[in-house]
Amino acid sequence: SSTWHFCRTGEFAYAHESSIVVEGMSSGGQEHRQGRWRIDVRGTQPMLILTDDEGRVTTHGLGFDGKATFVDKEKVHRVASEVCP
Repeated sequence: SSTWHFCRTGEFAYAHESSIVVEGMSSGGQEHRQGRWRIDVRGTQPMLILTDDEGRVTTHGLGFDGKATFVDKEKVHRVASEVCP
């Protein structure tokens, strides 16, 4: 599962946890990132620009159909963050 926190201060935090079970053996991992976020428009497409604390920059397309929010064409759920001040 993945969880993103986008704070009003322009900071973000990301956590991803995975687990795999194959023939009775399990494996898993965790990834955590944090950094700064901003919105930019390229042509008519709004883009989410993330710069993590290690300087890596990733760009993601944003969308909204009047009901749902999409990041890179994948529907996401928006809720209040317990991480942001």
